[in-house]
Amino acid sequence: KLVLLDFSARWCPGCVRLETEIFTTPQFKKAAKGFIKVRLDYDRFENTVLRERYHIRGIPSLITLDADGEEIQRILDYQPLPVVEKLLLSSKSEPTTIKALLAQAEKNDVKAEAILAKRLVEANRYEESIPLLEKTAPNSLDLSNARISAARKKIKKDIAAKEELKSALQKGITAHPKAMSSLFWRYELLNIDGPSPNPKTAAEGIALADSLLEDEALRKNALTDEPPGEFTGYEKLQIAEMRAALMGKSDANEEEKRLAWKKTADIGKEYGITAKTPGPALRFLIFLVMAKDFKAAEDLAQDMLARDPGNPEVERRLMGILNEQKKFADSIAIGLKCLPKSYGMNQIWVASRLAKAYIGAGKKEEAKDLLSSYLKRDELSWESMSSEKKEFTELLRSI
Repeated sequence: KLVLLDFSARWCPGCVRLETEIFTTPQFKKAAKGFIKVRLDYDRFENTVLRERYHIRGIPSLITLDADGEEIQRILDYQPLPVVEKLLLSSKSEPTTIKALLAQAEKNDVKAEAILAKRLVEANRYEESIPLLEKTAPNSLDLSNARISAARKKIKKDIAAKEELKSALQKGITAHPKAMSSLFWRYELLNIDGPSPNPKTAAEGIALADSLLEDEALRKNALTDEPPGEFTGYEKLQIAEMRAALMGKSDANEEEKRLAWKKTADIGKEYGITAKTPGPALRFLIFLVMAKDFKAAEDLAQDMLARDPGNPEVERRLMGILNEQKKFADSIAIGLKCLPKSYGMNQIWVASRLAKAYIGAGKKEEAKDLLSSYLKRDELSWESMSSEKKEFTELLRSI
């Protein structure tokens, strides 16, 4: 039988949207008939091997497989029902795997090459996709994304590849200056520049974001080849988020940067995001916190918990909001309930917020015990957990 592999996590707004808006529909259930649906939680450490096997670089990832576990095709992020239906129905009608397409492409099958190029990009197999895209879609956004992603992957192993990544980003921006992706690429360039980012790069990105927010036709054109994923129906919110992120890398003062996040939060309010739409609400909570509107963030989190009592993901976010308001006793109470029912990465994040609440409340021994116990865990020695280990170590030193 065919398999529908669903990589997701509780903290992921796009994943929540798929669960609540797509998987519950009769249309999805009909299209998914004949598939074995397998949900793999991205947060669980035991799923790390499968994440690597299927080149998971973002979630949600919906992947169709044949009976041998070979990938047919996939979609990334939340997508509307017609897109999900197309994935399922086309995989049933033409279950040709990437492995089979590779064999066909070796025989110079032009049609197979075009299909394969797109499938390889979707599967995050960028190095393999580049020569095919250069042949079948030489001026495409896919090719720019593939080159940038391949360079990004290389930099993890070779710091000298930094210049290669910068060059790929700059070429992508030049080739597609008004694409949504160019906002992300400019932000990445600013991060690569370190403590002295190029102010022109930030200014150009902010100007583009402003024009996309103000001009509906320009916005629609920018999104034609780039589906907004979890921001479907909330497109201005995604643009405002990137505008605020770029502002954070500019030479603007702190109040101007906060106001950029306030503008993002205000757009969320214009969309009328409430606890009734849990996926967008999870993202909106972040924007309220960045705007330092902690009261509104706390109210929204409490509303979400009223609708979904004991949701560990919302509880974790509420802990961070309470810590910002120095309501440490309340944060500790939630953390002690939340920690035992959390797992994997989510548990690490809850422990971090609980340690901060202990420190804020002056409970140094409790904080020391908690941090020391987590630093002894095998997972904290993994290369992928280096930032978490550093945070726990620095918190322990601060006591």
